[in-house]
Amino acid sequence: MKKFFVLIVFVLLVACSDISQNEELVTIEPKKESETIVSAERLGLGPIFEFDITYPDPENTQMQVWLELYENGEEVSDEQGQLRTYHENLRSKSQSIGWVTIDMNGEQLDLRLYDYDGENSSVASSKKDNILTFNLTAQSYLIEGKTSLQQGEELALATLYQSEDNYTREFNTLEELIEHHNLVYVMKIKVEEKIGGGA
Repeated sequence: MKKFFVLIVFVLLVACSDISQNEELVTIEPKKESETIVSAERLGLGPIFEFDITYPDPENTQMQVWLELYENGEEVSDEQGQLRTYHENLRSKSQSIGWVTIDMNGEQLDLRLYDYDGENSSVASSKKDNILTFNLTAQSYLIEGKTSLQQGEELALATLYQSEDNYTREFNTLEELIEHHNLVYVMKIKVEEKIGGGA
């Protein structure tokens, strides 16, 4: 009986260890309707994407959100400087993050990443030379429904893209979209455990 009890305890410990290693750090879900989206549409701003995020353990989680830019299949955002936000001190178990383009027709494209949790908000913005052709541009959420994100995993959330053709081609993967369109912006997120965090 004692051996059986020891075996059960060992199995439980192994199972708990596997769960902790694969434990999700956040869940994220696209918002198709929100006050921010309604306001942006009323003001005639460009495309807007917004997401709800839930953190099981915000005090021990840090998050990065950024935009990547690809031209003719090659990433050029490193040369132009990525628009990036970095959140080390998350205050709430839930918040919203978003990406909005302010003026699609201006000489410069005003790209903004924002977040808010009901009490606090922040905005990061960057103006880049506008090489988009407005009437040829399409946009898309890249996730559907609630999605889990684990330690160190990068997730593409949304994209703004265009082709020189008079249409935007359908795509099955993000890699295919990048390969077959002249200009692609991609919003990405990554979460990690804070160094020294956790029990």
